[in-house]
Amino acid sequence: MIGLGAANLGAAFTGGYPFADGSRATLEVGDTTFELFTEGEYAWPAPADDANVIAAFKRGTDAVITARSSRGTQTKDTFSLLGATAMIEDAEARCSQ
Repeated sequence: MIGLGAANLGAAFTGGYPFADGSRATLEVGDTTFELFTEGEYAWPAPADDANVIAAFKRGTDAVITARSSRGTQTKDTFSLLGATAMIEDAEARCSQ
C-alpha cells in the first residue's frame, strides 16, 4: 500500500492481523530487500527508505512481505505491482495540486 505522508508518498502495509510484538517484517521487490518496522497490524519502512521502496515498486513486478504474527505464524504475502507506476504518478500529480 502506498500512502501520503506529510511531505511525500510513503509505503505501509496492513497485514489484517497483529504482528508479533517487537518483530520486523521484510519486503522484497526483485533482488532488493527492505526491513519493515511493525506495530499492531501495520508495517512500514524507515522514513529514509520510503523513496527507495517507491522506486522499487515502480520498477518491480511483485512485492513479497514476510512477517510473523502475534500467534507466531510465519506469513508470506505476494502482491502484484502491475499498474503501480501509473498509480504512483497519479497520486503524486494529485497531491502536488
